Amino acid sequence: MNKENALKLWKLIQEEKAIVAVLLGLVWCTNVFALSQQSAIDQYLSGRKLDSVEGIWGNNYGNINVIAKMEDSYSLIVIQHHIERNGKNVGSLQKGNENYYYGTNESYYGKSPYPCSFTLKVSVDGNSAVASCTDDRGYKSLFLYSRIWPTDLIVHNEKFKTKKDVVKE
Repeated sequence: MNKENALKLWKLIQEEKAIVAVLLGLVWCTNVFALSQQSAIDQYLSGRKLDSVEGIWGNNYGNINVIAKMEDSYSLIVIQHHIERNGKNVGSLQKGNENYYYGTNESYYGKSPYPCSFTLKVSVDGNSAVASCTDDRGYKSLFLYSRIWPTDLIVHNEKFKTKKDVVKE
């Protein structure tokens, strides 16, 4: 091998190292900034009384979301989804009454998201919910949710009772 070919080989190896370094950096960034269940609890739910819809929820499609109150509405944020990126806000809900919420969400057909009208009814015990999502094409999806965290909303909220709450009882 002459000097010229050796130099070309050395440059090629350096370029490959740079590409590998960039790819490893991207993988590292994805893992560092990923929203885990615990980080979602810490960031959106900890240290306060929660409404019936708030918490970490899993559904019958294998997706996991955090639902948390943000100012005057409730945001649905992806923790785990078969298509959508982790940490994305995919919906917004308003409170109709203690157990009924309505708003918008994203529904997926294939790999394409479609905005949909979303209603969610939390069970009386607070550990399950049923939701329907109807997009502007008329397609309707049914979601069955199970609460992952807190496992017992009543016990969680008792930690944050105020004097006003005690008077109500």
